[in-house]
Amino acid sequence: MSILPPPLKAGMEHSLYDWSLLPHRPKLTWPDGKPLALAVILLAEHVEFYPPQGLVHPPIIGGFGQMFPFPNLPLLGHREYGDRIGIFRLLNILEKHGIKPSVAIDAMTAERRPPIVKRCADVDAEFVGHGVSLNRAITVKLSEDEEKAYIDESLSRIRAATGATITGWMGPDQCETQRTPALLEAAGLDYMCDWPNDEQPYFMSTPSKLVSVPPSWGLDDAYGVWGRPNSPGAYAKVLERAGMQLVEDGSENGRIMVVTLRPWLSGQSFRVDALDRALGAILGTGKVWAATTGEIARAYRSAMA
Repeated sequence: MSILPPPLKAGMEHSLYDWSLLPHRPKLTWPDGKPLALAVILLAEHVEFYPPQGLVHPPIIGGFGQMFPFPNLPLLGHREYGDRIGIFRLLNILEKHGIKPSVAIDAMTAERRPPIVKRCADVDAEFVGHGVSLNRAITVKLSEDEEKAYIDESLSRIRAATGATITGWMGPDQCETQRTPALLEAAGLDYMCDWPNDEQPYFMSTPSKLVSVPPSWGLDDAYGVWGRPNSPGAYAKVLERAGMQLVEDGSENGRIMVVTLRPWLSGQSFRVDALDRALGAILGTGKVWAATTGEIARAYRSAMA
């Protein structure tokens, strides 16, 4: 008996969404004919001082796979810096450029950091569901009922703490199972931001066509700065070059640029000036629609109707 897997057919190895190549798609146009939709996701995450035993920790907590005993004070202090200073610095820069951020916030942050919630609301940020805490990832170790309960608990607590209507989701460290899209839709959500696999939104294979708004993997600061590493200026140059290229490409078929930023990383004093300049250069083209992830999802759904 052969132990080799069957030959792969053209297309996907799963049925979570359809196989689609960009050159074969209909033309996508953003509001006012802009070729590029730009969204910035800020991660507002809580790392637990004493997390419960048996959790699956996302690798990013320990520094790309290097897990350390808890409480890890340098790590916790670094994250707390993001709450105390970094997120406010980033919100100020985004407000300066007229960018309404999408804030992926977990339940513990929403409940324990009211000033952050208020400041985000003041700049008309969109809150995005982001689990219970960064320590608590969605994995196949959860049963379907456990995963459903986790999603429902997260959304309920975030809605109660923010008073906001939550329509989108980004899992802690973008972790999910094959059940997650359907469970998110069943929980009343309209879109998700877990799959960094495209430069356009697309529909998931769920009954009501949950929209996937792909984050830009190479532009995520954890990978563009922490994982490479890049200097602040080099990372900003990457953002600027990407924006210019996507504006050009989007003139033929609309594109998205979804940049994920962590306050404890990009909110550092020596990084923000370069980020400020990069955003100014991209928006200075006059060809960019600055939007939240939810606005992008709704615009895409309308365009594809």
